[in-house]
Amino acid sequence: MVIRVSDIVAFSEARSQLSRLVDEVQHGAEKIITKNGEPAVAMIDASGLDDVEAGRTVPAGQVLEALRQRRASKVRSAA
Repeated sequence: MVIRVSDIVAFSEARSQLSRLVDEVQHGAEKIITKNGEPAVAMIDASGLDDVEAGRTVPAGQVLEALRQRRASKVRSAA
């Protein structure tokens, strides 16, 4: 599962853009919805529930931390 920064969405944006987000998820994207800056829920296509049941998932917090670390290393290497 590859999560891009654009796949992390604040709750307020998700609420106003729900239809667009659903369309993106139905076309293969996965979204992490944050509340107060912390991961709250993940949106996946219903067909992906087989992966959840089989344990082929990664906790949202782990994905966000990996993104933070990658961003920090890019900033350090650019300096």
